[in-house]
Amino acid sequence: MGKQAWARYGMNKARGMAQKQARFDEGEADGRAAALAAEAGADRDALQRAATGAAWREAEAATAAARGEAERLAALVTPQRRSRTLPWLTLASALLLALAAWLAASAAVAGVAALGGVGALLVAIHGLRQPMRLPQVSREQRDDILQQAQAAAREAGLKAAWVAGWEQGWAAGWKERD
Repeated sequence: MGKQAWARYGMNKARGMAQKQARFDEGEADGRAAALAAEAGADRDALQRAATGAAWREAEAATAAARGEAERLAALVTPQRRSRTLPWLTLASALLLALAAWLAASAAVAGVAALGGVGALLVAIHGLRQPMRLPQVSREQRDDILQQAQAAAREAGLKAAWVAGWEQGWAAGWKERD
């Protein structure tokens, strides 16, 4: 199974690289054509920012979406850190109740405070010893989120490849004009 997985990975990697190269070449041709079609005396930096600004923002948004999906997947499969403040607050309460029992003027107040202190101490110990549990998610849910993250990452890569190609074609077009 390991060899098959590596072969599938290699085929997917090659297909992805071919797709990115095709988008890069497409963007390069579009950028070169835009540079050659620009009016004489035009501000090339302003034209470039106007043409690529929205595309870069789209690529960044797609990257953020991919990161969000990956974080969502990671949250499903990694244990979440529980807040450790509640057991410590309970422990502090137990100590305060023990102090109240020691300083109490009446036996009834001392008994209630001692009983409360022992209960709070047991709750604190129980809270500190609780294991962290993973949320129950199905394999289908994880696979679905993984596919969404991969699709978002692929889309971000393709958008970024097009914009990078456009900028390179733009620069080549202006060199050709000059």
